[in-house]
Amino acid sequence: MERDAHYFLVGLFVIVMAVAGFFFAGLFYDKPSTATAVYDIHFDTPVEGLEKGSEVRYMGIKMGEVSEVFLLPDNPVRVGVRIKLEVRTPVNAATVATLRQQGLTGVPFVSLAQDSSLESEPLSVSAGNAFPVIRTKLTDMDAVIQQLPNLEQNLSKLVAAANEVFNTENREHLAGLLKNLHEASAGLPQLIANLNQTSRELKVLVEHLDGAVQRSEQGLAGNMKALQSTLASIKQTSQRVDKLVQDIDRVVVNNEGRVNELLGEGGENLKAVLDESRKAAVSVRQLSERLEQNPSQIIYQPVPQGTELPR
Repeated sequence: MERDAHYFLVGLFVIVMAVAGFFFAGLFYDKPSTATAVYDIHFDTPVEGLEKGSEVRYMGIKMGEVSEVFLLPDNPVRVGVRIKLEVRTPVNAATVATLRQQGLTGVPFVSLAQDSSLESEPLSVSAGNAFPVIRTKLTDMDAVIQQLPNLEQNLSKLVAAANEVFNTENREHLAGLLKNLHEASAGLPQLIANLNQTSRELKVLVEHLDGAVQRSEQGLAGNMKALQSTLASIKQTSQRVDKLVQDIDRVVVNNEGRVNELLGEGGENLKAVLDESRKAAVSVRQLSERLEQNPSQIIYQPVPQGTELPR
């Protein structure tokens, strides 16, 4: 009887401990504290490693998990991923989903972010879908992988073009060109030395010419002063001659009868002399005026004007 009571106490203790364990497990169980919203994502690329329970992060923060991974019935080459997010997650029409790998372990997860090029309108359910569909965006690596076929094709064209350019004939021409360039460049140092020597000689010549011009200008300035003085004397002389001729002419006119009687036939000669003297005085005065206005015409001949007609 005592043995049965002992077994009864042991069984009762086990039952109590089991109930207590379940009770404490229920207290510490991580129950969802907020409501969730369901969204679909349609990937055009394989989602290797992504499965139910994988994390869904918004801007790097865990906001939900993957609830289902399936193939789209109308397009078997596309993969549908259904996710559950906390209702406070700011999902809209500008939200894009990217499949990424976590650290060195390579565990995939879904990353959500906002695309600034899209308008942030409310995301609604489109026709033919049970839940709102979030846009997808390729990662940088996926974009590079997608461009690899085009890159390979472009590289093939580039190699073909390079082979066509560097054929045997063109390589021979290029080799000859390089040889000619090498031969031409061999004489460059001597050519440069000759140019330097020529420039130095030109500099010395310019200095000599500059000195000669300065000396010529000084001499020309002295000659111009003397010429101006001479012109002033010529002008005064012409004025005196002109006045003298006018006086003689006036005397002759006033005493024409007496002069004719005194000189006889020589009166006509005196008149001719007076006329020639008057003309000479006028010519001297005009010459002095022209020289006074432009003394350089003594040195430089005037440039002929007009147009020469063919004979």
